[in-house]
Amino acid sequence: VRMVQELVGHDGVIWVMRFSADARLLASGGRDGVLRVWSVYWYSPARLNTVNAAAGTTPLPSAAGPLYSAPAGGPTAGTGPPSAGAGAAAAASGGPAAQPGPSASLRPPLLSESPLLTLTGHSGDILDVAWSQCRLLLTASADQTARLWYAEGGGECLRSFVHPDFVTSCCFHPSEPRRIVTGCADGKVRVWSVPDGSVVCTATVQQDLVTRVLFSYDGGRVVAGTLRGKARYYEYTGSGLDYVAQLDVKNQHGSGRKVTGLAQVPYMYGNDQMYIITSADSRIRLYTGYQQERKFKGHRHTNTQIAASLSPSCQHLICGSDDGWVYLWATGLPPPPPPPGAAGGGGSAGAAAADKASKGGRKEARGSKVKEGMYESFQTPEQTTTVAVIAPEVCRLGRGLERPTGGATERREASSAPLLGALVVVAGFSGRIFVYENLPLM
Repeated sequence: VRMVQELVGHDGVIWVMRFSADARLLASGGRDGVLRVWSVYWYSPARLNTVNAAAGTTPLPSAAGPLYSAPAGGPTAGTGPPSAGAGAAAAASGGPAAQPGPSASLRPPLLSESPLLTLTGHSGDILDVAWSQCRLLLTASADQTARLWYAEGGGECLRSFVHPDFVTSCCFHPSEPRRIVTGCADGKVRVWSVPDGSVVCTATVQQDLVTRVLFSYDGGRVVAGTLRGKARYYEYTGSGLDYVAQLDVKNQHGSGRKVTGLAQVPYMYGNDQMYIITSADSRIRLYTGYQQERKFKGHRHTNTQIAASLSPSCQHLICGSDDGWVYLWATGLPPPPPPPGAAGGGGSAGAAAADKASKGGRKEARGSKVKEGMYESFQTPEQTTTVAVIAPEVCRLGRGLERPTGGATERREASSAPLLGALVVVAGFSGRIFVYENLPLM
């Protein structure tokens, strides 16, 4: 793992970073209350050759077959954290731990050196950011407002949604961008109508604070996490929120700790939705339906606003930590089915095959509570890493480490090394943004 880019991002801690749906933009927000939008660079092979020539790099054969360009001097060796039973960064990349090194800047950058947009208006911390499919941005802030921005229109603030307390989380409806949901420290979940800024419906969590909220991928449910370690499920009817169930996100003999992250796996197990829930007891849990299926540990997380996220392939979880390291776990989940029209993914036969493969991949984990103590990690310059996300697959293109994605055979070959060439974006208390690339051992 090599640091390939470092940016001055914000004045103070960065709480959230999100890629847009088309992977062309990255939004970041934090304690300074400023929303920054960064351009995400993609490379064609011809463009990469131009960048390599300008940087004076030498092409070397990669384990994947195509050529990638690495600095002629090679990477600087490093060491991983001393942890019993845990893989160090070498396990993540087949090489040494993440180190800045003099050659870091010779790999092509992922992000623009300066923000494409710098959007001001919030007077408190930006705690959450969400993208719509049409490049609308939604921010949740400690200044008791959620704001809607238009990234294509120079960053114009279209509307402000006023709350009685901190707005801790926000999310767009997946198919109807005129509906949004927010979580608030007053214990309420609110669904809003964007055109007129009115509240469509609410749900109240008694004697608790809502810390995370999201719409399910099908738009039929709202899931909320709370300060006391609850996960509450609601059916969204279009005009109301009907309570369905509540989970205690905790160890068997412990007490619930703050839910700091919610993420949904982008496919279902039969009729059950699957969610990744991060909580401030140094645990990340995978739930299938209302049953805890797996538990991941190794990082340190007791108070800060840290949330785990899935890799694009769903085969790994990544999370920051109070100790400044970035941690990764294998989820045991199969990759999402290929999109319609992709080789091997079209038609009912392709869908049936994908469903059968995904169920087979989860058969052993289904119904068992497996504590995932094995992890991989690498160190960063941060004392605390608040955000760590793996860039979308398309960001790997043109960097010389492309993986086959055609038919079933090619996808199996790609899944054998799902993190090769992965780009990891990291931020923390310093306000800087770091980009790491998972390169093969030279």
